[in-house]
Amino acid sequence: MSTTTVSRLIPLLGLGALLAGCQGAERPLAPSLGGHQFSVSPGNSLKGKIAFHSNRDGDYEIFVMNADGTGQTQLTYNATDEFDPTWSPNGKQIGFSSFGDGDGEIFVMNADGTGITQLTDNTFQDFGPIWSPDGKRIAFTSNRDGDSEIFLMNTDGTAVTQLTNNAVVNLATAWSPDGKQIAFSSYRDGGDSEIFVMNADGSGVTQLTHNDASDEGDHAGWSPDGKRIVFSSDRDGGDLDIFVMNADGTAVTQLTHNDFVTDDDPFWSPDGEHIAFQSNRTGDEEVYIMNVDGSGLTQVTNDPGPNDAVPAWIAGSVRTAPSDVQHINEQYQIVSYQTNPCNGELIVFNGSYHVNGTITTTSTGTDAKIHVNTADFQGVGQTTGLKYLYHEQTRVQDLFTYNPFTNKFEYAVGYDVISQGSTDNFHADF
Repeated sequence: MSTTTVSRLIPLLGLGALLAGCQGAERPLAPSLGGHQFSVSPGNSLKGKIAFHSNRDGDYEIFVMNADGTGQTQLTYNATDEFDPTWSPNGKQIGFSSFGDGDGEIFVMNADGTGITQLTDNTFQDFGPIWSPDGKRIAFTSNRDGDSEIFLMNTDGTAVTQLTNNAVVNLATAWSPDGKQIAFSSYRDGGDSEIFVMNADGSGVTQLTHNDASDEGDHAGWSPDGKRIVFSSDRDGGDLDIFVMNADGTAVTQLTHNDFVTDDDPFWSPDGEHIAFQSNRTGDEEVYIMNVDGSGLTQVTNDPGPNDAVPAWIAGSVRTAPSDVQHINEQYQIVSYQTNPCNGELIVFNGSYHVNGTITTTSTGTDAKIHVNTADFQGVGQTTGLKYLYHEQTRVQDLFTYNPFTNKFEYAVGYDVISQGSTDNFHADF
């Protein structure tokens, strides 16, 4: 297994005066460096923390937040898509699926986003990891035998074992609280998805739902006491709603009732009193929480446009920024990559910049007053060998965001920073 450090080089500089190559070209805009501002409807009684995926930074990444919507923090930063986070039973790690280079792989990382480790490595689609309650095994879905089947492996990626073996789609969704069974959705009964359970060794397959609709859910599974199972289904008119049933498939009860709205991928709260799910009832996917009887609906993400989806809930909390003032006064040497807007030539620039200012954080938010003083940056065209010069004016930029896991203010995006002086307050590699 390999530990992966993912980094994304984003140009720091806006074009000033381009003194060679393309005189008079329209100046491209510098990338936006500010973070999202979140407006949520808090639920004061909601406890625990939720991992979810979101494309709010342009591609899908893994985020965490408190169950009331506070402390929303991005954990992964790269150019691939990360989906379906799941917690280890002790809350110290998060498993997730990453899709790059045309295939999906399973990764795990620490709960603060550090220590990313790749568990599977092949040219097939491996996705949807779910931890066993004892923390020793991970079930996942893979098409490595030609169709989607359920596999089991140790948490270090070893001892891969195939649990299902048929010619239809099978998707692992949850472990039973006692670790003896695995819930999954499957198309084996005639073309629509149904909810099944099996023993953890693949034996004793039992079908729980029987209808001509699709019963599904990325994390469809047991309540913490093992007595009920939550899932999503389009049996009510073609759009997905949230349902619960007894663990034996009886007493199916519909919790959400909407026309032309998708409510999907429910997940139990650690105390069994609430259910988190995603819904597009506002036009994009957001995370919602409701009581187990469908009442008390609370929207906990509110980021219009991007999709926030597939919540996974566990006990604990995400720390929020402290109320303090942090002073920044550092000199840095950077390597930056730009493209000539006339001929598309890659230009590599070298230069230094000085950052000074303050970051004041209170309970109402963060106020960053940061001055970036730069000189001329010398560049060389990688195709023509021509020399370029970027001149950057003194700017004021909000470059930082609070990382509750390190208790420091760090770059909101990743820069390839060559260390010069202290880097205590900067996060260069993700």
